[in-house]
Amino acid sequence: MKYVFHICFLLLFSVIQPTLLEYAEIFGAKINLFLTYIVVVSCCCKKKEGAIVGFSFGLILDVLVGRIIGINAVMMMAAAFLVANFCEKAIRKNTLWITLLIVGVSTLMYELLYYIVAFLGNLEFAAVFLRILLPEILGGMIAALPLYFIVGRAARFLWNDKGESIG
Repeated sequence: MKYVFHICFLLLFSVIQPTLLEYAEIFGAKINLFLTYIVVVSCCCKKKEGAIVGFSFGLILDVLVGRIIGINAVMMMAAAFLVANFCEKAIRKNTLWITLLIVGVSTLMYELLYYIVAFLGNLEFAAVFLRILLPEILGGMIAALPLYFIVGRAARFLWNDKGESIG
């Protein structure tokens, strides 16, 4: 049941990310719904589930809008695993504010690493941070608000706290 839930979001974001979000920008930067969803799922579920969802969503994102096939898949899988591991070991109770902070930090690290790999370090950090990273962080945090409640409810009602399906 939980994978059907994730596939529905994958299909939804596969339509929204390359179409509607191409025109909806925050200060010139696009929101990465795929990354935001993966981080929220990783905060609410197990490491394995976060990594599987991260790889799957990253691969689809690579096919849809990526310059280098596979880079988003590997980076999102690693991000999901690291976030899930951090949430499992360091956070006793996952709250909205903690999740938003983790989304912001994850977006910063992911996008910065992506730009370094994609442009081989040939960029000015101040310009990239102010024009691209900061608006993407804010947009990701805004997008994480409804996702936190949707995924959190699904985690409680569709599968138990350990990520196993109920029924």
